[in-house]
Amino acid sequence: MERSTTNSESTFRAITTRNFLPFRIIGEPFSQIKIQESNLIDELMLVHRNRGKFDALFLELVLEISKFLSTPLTVGGAVASINDAKSLFDRGADKIVIGRNRDRQSLLSQIVDEYGKQSLVISVDYQSDDLLRGIDDFIRVESLKGYFNFAGELSINNISLDGSRQGVDLKLINFFSNVTDVPLVVGSGAGSTSQIAECFKKGADAVTLGTFLSQTDQSIKQIRSHLNSLGIHIRIDN
Repeated sequence: MERSTTNSESTFRAITTRNFLPFRIIGEPFSQIKIQESNLIDELMLVHRNRGKFDALFLELVLEISKFLSTPLTVGGAVASINDAKSLFDRGADKIVIGRNRDRQSLLSQIVDEYGKQSLVISVDYQSDDLLRGIDDFIRVESLKGYFNFAGELSINNISLDGSRQGVDLKLINFFSNVTDVPLVVGSGAGSTSQIAECFKKGADAVTLGTFLSQTDQSIKQIRSHLNSLGIHIRIDN
């Protein structure tokens, strides 16, 4: 999700990304969200590419979306204070995502104290080059940031694979599983139902799908049915 400015007016547009950079416009947010909700998605994750600045106009969008959305709504976009978090929850967010500020334990503690651990998703976004010194070293550095004690979920994304449809990076799943029992959500790179199945087989609790859903004709119900046929036993209907 990013803002488009035309004739001094700001609007939002839904986009797919490649390496977390804008790649393709897929429409306006409301129609895209309604399409995915009608396909019975489990949860919607709405993230604004606002380059580090908390966006007041984005709050208006969250409020308008939450008015018609019955699906749980997770929202991200440069939350840097408890007031930022409150603004999103007040406008209908069920959970919030924190990525670049995940090392700010005082902020995480305030959010958990106020809204509960289940409300906080920590996003661990990394490049393939970040693992060159070894996965053990990467996990050690992440552990020192202290967010394991506050996260209700961990969202793990390899930026280098984002939008590629080459498959999700599965290397970190087992390592994170060994240091925390927090549910693991993986994404970035899924290009087939078989690749989605591999995520679950490796120990992921959920898989995020953006590019895959926008560029294929498969619905969530079809994906669930296919996963069950592959031995991944999840519910067929919401």
